[in-house]
Amino acid sequence: MTAGAVIQRMTTAYLDLEDRFRLAGETSDKELVGLWLTQRLLLRVLPHLIRLLENQRPPATATDNDNQVSGLLQGFAQEEAKQSLAREKPIAPVAPNEIPDFKLVRTVDLSTTAGKAKIKFNLEVGEPVILLLDQRHLRQWLVIIKKYWDRAGWPSSIWPAWMKEKKADAWAELIH
Repeated sequence: MTAGAVIQRMTTAYLDLEDRFRLAGETSDKELVGLWLTQRLLLRVLPHLIRLLENQRPPATATDNDNQVSGLLQGFAQEEAKQSLAREKPIAPVAPNEIPDFKLVRTVDLSTTAGKAKIKFNLEVGEPVILLLDQRHLRQWLVIIKKYWDRAGWPSSIWPAWMKEKKADAWAELIH
């Protein structure tokens, strides 16, 4: 694998037996990569990814009402990403059984480049692997992560309110 191989498509799953996330990815040169993400690592990474999304909207002023509106806008954008997952034509998953060796991700470097979140997975062994996600794809990936996160029974406090609440109910509360 070349230094900093970029994942072009991936399949994310949570494995109960392993109690961690498994990413099966395919790079632009059709190389397969397998990554393990632990809860401990994700507890550190997810807040930064969520903050990237929150910072892509104009910051709300300090009033409670503006903060509620900002949260609602984030929630609507997140719900749209969730709904678009169901509408989009599915692509073939990356088959994890074709990957001989999954590697443990030790650290993650986050940055933005050309309006995309750049997630650099630094591995226990081997060259790093990079994932570039625009805002919509980052939101979709977080939908998937949260779904498995909830099934695993991991702490829900990591997720912001705008990813937890029902948008129609929140909007009705704001205008009443």
